Amino acid sequence: MSESHIGAAQDIHHKFEFYLVALTFTIAGFAIQTGKFSGNWFGDFLEAISWLALFLSGIIGLWRLEYFPVIFRAYDWIQTRNQLIKNYKENEKSPDLVNKWEKEVKENTLKLEAIETGNLKKAQWQKIFFLVGLGTLLFARFLSQLSEHYLSVRRF
Repeated sequence: MSESHIGAAQDIHHKFEFYLVALTFTIAGFAIQTGKFSGNWFGDFLEAISWLALFLSGIIGLWRLEYFPVIFRAYDWIQTRNQLIKNYKENEKSPDLVNKWEKEVKENTLKLEAIETGNLKKAQWQKIFFLVGLGTLLFARFLSQLSEHYLSVRRF
């Protein structure tokens, strides 16, 4: 992939991340605004669980977005430092400084990998909570309609 394709892929990915967080909070907001408890304890419980799951999904999404700039700054620092190391090695300058920089790059690479692993786990939980929230919301609304219909038919 060329640089322009990688940049375009990253841009689309970031837009999707922001869209997912916004969609999650939008659905949660509409669910809470239009929510009504039907008296069916199971349906009402599912409705409340859906609100909680959607809210948690949105919060986790925001938490993930917070780390994107950190990750990109770390990648930039590592890339810049690796270029300096390469230049110093080619010119045979300051082997002690090069060794120090190589050690720093290795340490920061390990830290960056840990941050990325944590962000990937957050992404999994974000999607799980989103799907659980959406699924329980739909099922709760279905149960609400079903119980209203059942009660209205039974009254006749």
